[in-house]
Amino acid sequence: MISEASSPLKRTLKLKKNLLSSKYELCVERIRYFTEIYKKFPDDPEVIKRAKAVSHTLKNMTIFIRDDELLVGAETSKNLGENIHLDLRTYRNTLDKKSTFKKLARRKPQPFFIDEDDRIELSELIPFWKEKSLEGYRINKKLLLEGLIGGPGSVSSLAPNIAMHQGTTEGHLCAGYEKLLKLGYNGIIRESEFYLNQLNTEDPQYQSKHDFYQAVKIYYEAAIEFARRYSTLASNLAKCEENNQRRIE
Repeated sequence: MISEASSPLKRTLKLKKNLLSSKYELCVERIRYFTEIYKKFPDDPEVIKRAKAVSHTLKNMTIFIRDDELLVGAETSKNLGENIHLDLRTYRNTLDKKSTFKKLARRKPQPFFIDEDDRIELSELIPFWKEKSLEGYRINKKLLLEGLIGGPGSVSSLAPNIAMHQGTTEGHLCAGYEKLLKLGYNGIIRESEFYLNQLNTEDPQYQSKHDFYQAVKIYYEAAIEFARRYSTLASNLAKCEENNQRRIE
């Protein structure tokens, strides 16, 4: 497609208009691939299982490059979408009700929509995650065993006057980009391998440290492969692009 973005500002405004004019959709791809891994490796340590799930997602999720886009990458298969984190959050038996999605589609100011096929698939995935979510089950169960909360308590009871956020953290955390830019993905992989080789099997925390460094390797190897998927997609799109400037981009 011929690019109409003749300046950085026009390009940015066009991309902004594209997003703001798109309907907000729910995507089931992430939870689909997480479910596949959690079913396949039920006995793996949690940190390894999550790393494998992220890797599996990045290898299989739908990717696309928008017209005039230079910085590519999307969290979902939708132009403007949101993942459903059954593995992280407790949804109080609402997402398996068709009426819930009708209400979401009618709500203001920001309605959510979901394809019927995706809604049906989601309803089939929900039972697996009941009593398995990180927020609603795993964290509270561990705190209960450690005596940090009472039977009817929850994480919020630890700090009732402070807003506590678990699960998704978009916009709430700042990643260590300085280290990433200095070392690169391969550099972080080599660093994890170095620390793996330094581990002492007599250390009481050996297994947890070993699992952590293995998970780091899995994550960053998956990130490299994810970038390669976009590189391949960009190359294929360039071959079909009629506009020379866009083809160069």
